[in-house]
Amino acid sequence: MTSFVSRSFKVFPAGSNGEFDLPEDLAIVISRGQGCELWDTEGKHFYDFSLGWGSVLVGHAREEVVEAVTRQAPLGSNFAYVNEQSLLLAEEIVRLSPDCEYLLFVASGTWVTMDFHRLARAFIKRPKIVKF
Repeated sequence: MTSFVSRSFKVFPAGSNGEFDLPEDLAIVISRGQGCELWDTEGKHFYDFSLGWGSVLVGHAREEVVEAVTRQAPLGSNFAYVNEQSLLLAEEIVRLSPDCEYLLFVASGTWVTMDFHRLARAFIKRPKIVKF
């Protein structure tokens, strides 16, 4: 077991951020990623089949994304309000999608589900819905 893995087990439950609870002899700590490839702190090579659960579908450290982030970082990030970039993106999505009148950017599947429930209750004009 590497010192990085040992350190991970000291600060994370089961040595994991909650996604992969592996036994200590199979646990890894990722050092870097490029495209769909990953390397751990011991230099072992892997293919990333989860790609950040969708947040890096274009691959890790993609040149265009790194350049865009480098341009935007000094201007701030993760605003709670509409910003110029999110407005430009929303306008482009609406332009490309004739049936799309409005859209909503969210940070997680939990938020999507929560907003969907609110929308469903408003549409059916009832305060409760059943989900399972």
